[in-house]
Amino acid sequence: MLGKQGIAMEISDMYREPVVKRLTKEEAIAAKPLWAEIFYEDSQQFTDYYFAEKMAENAGYGVVCGGRLCAMLFLTPYTGCIASESRAGGRFREVPLSYIVGVGTRRECRHRGYMDRLLRTALADLHAAGEPFAFLMPADPAIYTPYQFRYIYDRPDFTVCRREAVPAAVMETGEAAALAEFAQRQLESRYQLFLRRDSAYYRRQQKESRAMNGDIYLWKERGEIAGFYLYAKENGKEEIQEAVVREVLEETGLMVEPVRFAALCEEIFTDPDMRRKYPEYCHRTLHIFLARTVSETVRERTETDFQQTGSVWVAPEEAETLPLV
Repeated sequence: MLGKQGIAMEISDMYREPVVKRLTKEEAIAAKPLWAEIFYEDSQQFTDYYFAEKMAENAGYGVVCGGRLCAMLFLTPYTGCIASESRAGGRFREVPLSYIVGVGTRRECRHRGYMDRLLRTALADLHAAGEPFAFLMPADPAIYTPYQFRYIYDRPDFTVCRREAVPAAVMETGEAAALAEFAQRQLESRYQLFLRRDSAYYRRQQKESRAMNGDIYLWKERGEIAGFYLYAKENGKEEIQEAVVREVLEETGLMVEPVRFAALCEEIFTDPDMRRKYPEYCHRTLHIFLARTVSETVRERTETDFQQTGSVWVAPEEAETLPLV
């Protein structure tokens, strides 16, 4: 039971001037209970992973009142690749970029302007450090438009359909570098701005996927990576968080992004001449995806399938009239 002195101290703390400060690593780790309170939809398993693996590299900001953390904001560092001639002569210039995450205020401390102070302080620090911009994935876009945030990318929403039909295997130790090289090459051919992929990126992503009851899955053709996806399953909901496929760009010159897995087709050739010349193609499984183009530019094809004579856009009703065999 509190005495008069204890009550007076609590009331005094409530009306102390809140202070915006950079959090030490210890203070950032100590924000875990507040994170769990605000982001209650995150599983305990994911929260444990995040604070054990990622929080140590984040820059943290907090509003502290009376020794109590009332609001928080974190910056996760990445390296961005922006299409422009670099000093090294490459097509992309690398720049430091920060991902704003974990922005939240204790329930009883809301509507006091704490988030505004955190954002302005963090953005001013990033500007002083020379970062060209920061990025985030907003829970409510209206919160961030007053700070001049604008959409630059529509994140694909993949539908999980017969995932077991795709012959993909979990990324093994030692395959992260090959995956990073594949993903970096695909991103450079499709986008003007993206986050650099390296082996450390995918090793960390694999840990994050596993914290959400998923993993990174690779599928290969003739021993080489032809595609991959990051899978997660939380609260009974399945999600494909990132997916890249190679075939369409190389064989059609079109840059596309997959929307969903559409069909599975098994193909068996019985012609003796075909079986002798192309034994690896005589019995194969085709995985058909519904995709949409991400650019109107048609690039030069870099690979042609042995059965391919060309590629053309047609209306669905015209497809039956094409000489497919």
